Amino acid sequence: MVNFGCPPPDKLNDPYEGDFRIKNLRNYQNKDFIEKLLNLKKKNFLDDFSYDEDLDQAIKDENFFTNILYEYINQLIRHSFGITCFSRNQRNMKMWSHYADSHKGVCLVFDEKQLESSVLGKKTGVALKEVNYTGSLISLDIINHDSDENGEDYIGIPRVPIFLYKKLSAWKEEQEVRLVLEKDFNVFPDRRLKFDESSLKGVIFGARIQLNDALTIIHLINSLDKYYNVSFYQSRKDIEKPKIRIEKLKK
Repeated sequence: MVNFGCPPPDKLNDPYEGDFRIKNLRNYQNKDFIEKLLNLKKKNFLDDFSYDEDLDQAIKDENFFTNILYEYINQLIRHSFGITCFSRNQRNMKMWSHYADSHKGVCLVFDEKQLESSVLGKKTGVALKEVNYTGSLISLDIINHDSDENGEDYIGIPRVPIFLYKKLSAWKEEQEVRLVLEKDFNVFPDRRLKFDESSLKGVIFGARIQLNDALTIIHLINSLDKYYNVSFYQSRKDIEKPKIRIEKLKK
């Protein structure tokens, strides 16, 4: 088995990744809620801040309160979720530029059903879904639980992370499908997710890849029995269209 890396949302290249709006934000700007928020922030993230000064300012200043609340929620997200991204669009020139070293890299082709079976299986806390594109950020309710004999105080967001499958319309050409891994990365810091090698079905070489690099990759993959069913493709510039063409290479 080999691994995907699953970085937190704020490590991806979209500056709005994992962002959302909080419903009824002003309803939370009160002394009891802010005290609880600051206590949880200090307990969970060991932030260095002046409790009394921040409490006083957050009660008076809506912008300051908003920043504290969003910062806390974003820290929860960062420590709770990891993302691996895929695309259904193999020919998008901008994606080759952004993600494949200006067409000098490669694109890996996976069998979706095999990948899903291999990664999900009986695992909990993992989901593979298509990204939906929208013109605005999703709005979420804040979950605000007070402690009782069975639990602790909690401020957070709904457990189903639908906002991680939403992106702004500017990214719709990516036709993204993503794996979201949910676990406590404070306790389990390893952000790698294993998948079965048999789900890898192809390698597409960028239009500017160096011949030596392509030959090295072909040799390495062909030398490993577990990648017995991998095909190789070459992307090329079509001068007449213009667009990216992808041609299967003969073995």
